[in-house]
Amino acid sequence: MKRRQRFAATVAIAVMVTAGMGAYRGDRQVPREELCEGDELSDLYETCTQDIRLGLCTGISKEFEVPCQVACVSHICPDEAACVDDDPVGCAPCDDMDGAAFWYTLHTADWRCNYKTIATRDEPFDPAAFTACYWAQVEHLCPALVDTDWDERVRAAFSVYSDEFPSRPASPTRRALGAK
Repeated sequence: MKRRQRFAATVAIAVMVTAGMGAYRGDRQVPREELCEGDELSDLYETCTQDIRLGLCTGISKEFEVPCQVACVSHICPDEAACVDDDPVGCAPCDDMDGAAFWYTLHTADWRCNYKTIATRDEPFDPAAFTACYWAQVEHLCPALVDTDWDERVRAAFSVYSDEFPSRPASPTRRALGAK
């Protein structure tokens, strides 16, 4: 009886290992450190603009493609957005669209709010909750953007998707200045 149980356990393990290998299909898992070097880094930059799942910069105008890509890549390779030798992309403040910090702020707010407002079995996705969270997060992460037209500038930068980028209600300060 014990022999049969051992044999069954061995067969079960073999099946699980084989099934796992089949699902793996020999794709190479690249360590994080290697992603930030050479060809892997080039692929990562390309993924940020072309992969619809991760493509945080998909559809962005050419004018802002580089700082957006640097911000996207810096989530995995932080040194890519470091301020070195007065590099205008890495050294720009968070309210400058020509700098990586601006786009990093938008990406971070997007991820945080997606997580906070994700649809569950009991509750559907609430676009209004996401929008409120997003504006609050962006302006919390970069206070220099409070009461500015950053959302309109971002909408223009993503002109292809500008209809999908929700407008925020004007703050009392912006209303006093004539904003809608």
